[in-house]
Amino acid sequence: MCRNFLAQLREHAESIEEKGVSLVAVVPANSEQLKDFIDVFGPYPFPILGDPEQQAYKDLRLKKVSAVKSGKIIFKYLKEGRMREIFPKDRKQAKIVRKAMLSQDVYQLGGTWLIDTTGEIHWHHIDEEPADHATIPAIMEALNKHAPTAP
Repeated sequence: MCRNFLAQLREHAESIEEKGVSLVAVVPANSEQLKDFIDVFGPYPFPILGDPEQQAYKDLRLKKVSAVKSGKIIFKYLKEGRMREIFPKDRKQAKIVRKAMLSQDVYQLGGTWLIDTTGEIHWHHIDEEPADHATIPAIMEALNKHAPTAP
C-alpha cells in the first residue's frame, strides 16, 4: 500500500468529499496488516479496505511491476539518496513498511477510480509504476466533470 498516496488523499479528503462522493481506499493487505498500518500511519477520514487476495486488483485488471523494473527503481532511489521515501526514519513506521514488504505483493500496482453507485466507471487512472499515482489535480478535474453535486 502506498502510504504517500494515502497521505495525499487524507490531506484532500474534505475537498474530494465536498464534490458529493465517498472516498474509499482498497489495499492488498489483510486485516491485521491494515490495523497495524492505520495504528502507525493513521488516522484516515475515509475507510481503507483490505483485499489480501487482490481480487479487486484482478477484476480491474491492474498491473504489476516486474522484478527487474522494481530493482532498477530501488537502485535509482539508492543512487539519488531517496531511500527515506521507501523506508521512513520513524522506527515504528519503518517496522510496518519492512513487515509489509516481506508479506505483501510489492509488485502490485494500483489505480484510482471514479465509480458511481450503479457501478459505472466515469474516470480512472491505472498506475504504470509504483510512484505513478493519479495526481490530486487530475482527481479534482475528474470530479468536477463527473461527480454529483454535493448534498
